[in-house]
Amino acid sequence: MFACATGVAYGVGGALLALAAQRLQYWRQLLRALHAPALLLPLYCLLLDDSVRWLHATARQDEAVVVLRKAARWNRVTLNEEILKAIGASTNKPEEKKRVSWLTLMRNRALLIRLVACGWCWAAAAFVYYGLTINAVALSGDKYINFALNMAMEIVASLLIMMALERFGRKKSILVSFLVCGVACIAPFFTSHAGTSLGLYFAGKLGATSAFNSLYVYSSELFPTGVRARALSAVSLLGRVGSVLAPQTPLLSRSAQTLLYGGSALSAALALLLLPETRREPLPH
Repeated sequence: MFACATGVAYGVGGALLALAAQRLQYWRQLLRALHAPALLLPLYCLLLDDSVRWLHATARQDEAVVVLRKAARWNRVTLNEEILKAIGASTNKPEEKKRVSWLTLMRNRALLIRLVACGWCWAAAAFVYYGLTINAVALSGDKYINFALNMAMEIVASLLIMMALERFGRKKSILVSFLVCGVACIAPFFTSHAGTSLGLYFAGKLGATSAFNSLYVYSSELFPTGVRARALSAVSLLGRVGSVLAPQTPLLSRSAQTLLYGGSALSAALALLLLPETRREPLPH
């Protein structure tokens, strides 16, 4: 639900970007208007508290109790004072966790297959997602409206995956998203109607967004706790290869772009067949 909420916020921000760009045509004014709110970001330090788990693990029990009391006050619940006193009096030292090397991912055949398959899915999703986003302004019609509609697909996709990931499972939901994206990218070869092509573009963007946003959840559930952060960083790094290549696609012909987007999405759907379903499964240790 949290991942879906951030996706909705991202889509709203993109639509507002299109509105701002339409009103402020001069790029310097646009940059000032867009980046001025970022000056408020340091105020987050006043709004956000440290994690209670982290405070407890680092032997900062007094601060952990303060955060717990604040959370209880906001949620209007009553805490057990004896438990709070026990936490505050605790003198546990930070736990020393066993370090897990990258070799763990490389030596285990199952984990290596997951890493490679998941990495390709990330690269394909990022390539298609950013490629379609960049090409939104090249569609027929008003480029500002097209970009706003393009970002509105973020909102629709986020609402869809909030229902689909739990109801149909992670693997099946992402697989269908990649298939929809691949078919929507290739289908314009067989139609010359402008309205149909525009609708297929938005369907492809919807599929790419759904797959991309779902991969954040799915990837974190595929790997054991000891290597989860490293594996997620690795597949995200591979995904940025697609992000780097996507801005170069406008230099290619329309047919070449279509084949690249469709082929990448369909190949990612095939790679997903190598991965297991994680819905309602215990996280690997």
